[in-house]
Amino acid sequence: MSLPDPNSFPPPPPGKTGWPWDALLPSPQPGDADLPSITLVTPSYNQGQFIEETLRSVLLQGYPRLEYIVMDGGSRDGTVEILKKYGPWLAHWQSEKDGGQTAAINQGFARATGELRGWQNSDDYFLPGALLAAGRAARDRPEIDAFYGSVDYVDAAGSFLRHAAIREPSFAHNMPYPCVLNQALLIRRPLFERGLRLDEKITHCMDYDLLWQLLFLEARFAAVPGFRAEFRQHDDAKGVYQLEICYQEFFDYYLRLLRDGRLPASIHSALIGELRASCLNDFGTGRFSSCRAKFRQALRAVGPAFLTPELLLKYAASALPPGLLSGTKRLLRRGAS
Repeated sequence: MSLPDPNSFPPPPPGKTGWPWDALLPSPQPGDADLPSITLVTPSYNQGQFIEETLRSVLLQGYPRLEYIVMDGGSRDGTVEILKKYGPWLAHWQSEKDGGQTAAINQGFARATGELRGWQNSDDYFLPGALLAAGRAARDRPEIDAFYGSVDYVDAAGSFLRHAAIREPSFAHNMPYPCVLNQALLIRRPLFERGLRLDEKITHCMDYDLLWQLLFLEARFAAVPGFRAEFRQHDDAKGVYQLEICYQEFFDYYLRLLRDGRLPASIHSALIGELRASCLNDFGTGRFSSCRAKFRQALRAVGPAFLTPELLLKYAASALPPGLLSGTKRLLRRGAS
């Protein structure tokens, strides 16, 4: 794909300024012609209020060997009109019913030809120079399998909220949640040729599963300064309005990992700790039926080693009538203090 021509590239909507609206393409540097090709996939569904910012943040990176694929699930909110506007700069886009976000990403990866591959959600976006930083690192470090960067959480308007906790990938660091985020992650093609693929039964923590797959494949990771992205937090985000489903998926994934014989004993013990923490968190936030269901799931999977006095007490308390339960919770908090 050729770099956008400022004379033909769509202008920003009225009132939109700053990155990536009125951005200028960076000047090529010596050696950039030898950068590895990058394929990015954006899965999309009814994110018309955000997707144009995502598209521009990719297309205005000034990356010389970019293949950009957008897989839309049949949006009816203006997304298709935006995709048509940017269609000349996309390697492929489609808008039709699909099997959900995870399936859409896999379908995009199946079309990919790039040496480096990743996905950017349709409400998240890259910061300037992100892809050039990652591509130059990949060119200079051919022994590395996956490159990751820093991610900030921003609100619906793009205002900074906080830095994401990014840590060097390892079994221990990948608990309880992903140690690096897909918003700034690129993986070399040979890993996909070895069978790397998102699990389409997972609707929320597919990035978590992907990292575990990479760890089991003994992928070599490198952090890349300048490889930066923004992870948007807003009310229409799937991880917000389906938060309980998301929590349950992580819990189920911990149970799945427990059955994996490749994990060292220390990680096995840590996973049991995460199962306990999930039950206790549900109790503390008033999700009592979830607390009881998870308790029973974990007990069946782990056996008596799962039990602690605190868990037993709170499991019993979670089944009490509301009036007795509120009094019991006060006593439990008093006892803890």
